Amino acid sequence: TGRAVVAHFKAAMHCEAGTILYVDDDGALHGGHGGALTAAGAKHAASTCSTQPKVFTFFIGGAHFSMPVDAGVAGACARELAVVRVDDAYADARFNRAFDERTGFRTHNILCAPMLARSDGRLLAVVEMLNKRERESGEPTPFTDADVAHIETCCAQLAPILDDRAREIEEKT
Repeated sequence: TGRAVVAHFKAAMHCEAGTILYVDDDGALHGGHGGALTAAGAKHAASTCSTQPKVFTFFIGGAHFSMPVDAGVAGACARELAVVRVDDAYADARFNRAFDERTGFRTHNILCAPMLARSDGRLLAVVEMLNKRERESGEPTPFTDADVAHIETCCAQLAPILDDRAREIEEKT
């Protein structure tokens, strides 16, 4: 499930939070509750016709958020179809502070990676991990090249599974 994927990344990279944002058939991204993969989310991922989502929509702690794809670090990842690493969120112009302001969460650093369909390269989802921490002190520390390699490898392995699952669900409906 999406929750298991996020839990894996949180443990492997020692992150405070993370989510998976799924692409729907309108080119929007949906995620939340730790990135749980639902049948609806998987169906939306399979049916997208655009590699340029227009809006991200997701839930954090029960609060609804949406933003244009040209805003935020996850939006940059979606537009560039590439990993985006930000060592200091508040120093990066792409960072959308509204989420921290609304939730009281404090984002220090971010690592986003796209999940791309192997068949046609369309964007299925964006994995976003927040606040890598030192294992000993718990202090924020930048994501490493090893973290980037790990998330790229995992996303490349998970994307076909997500795509296949979404197609199965679409065929049943």
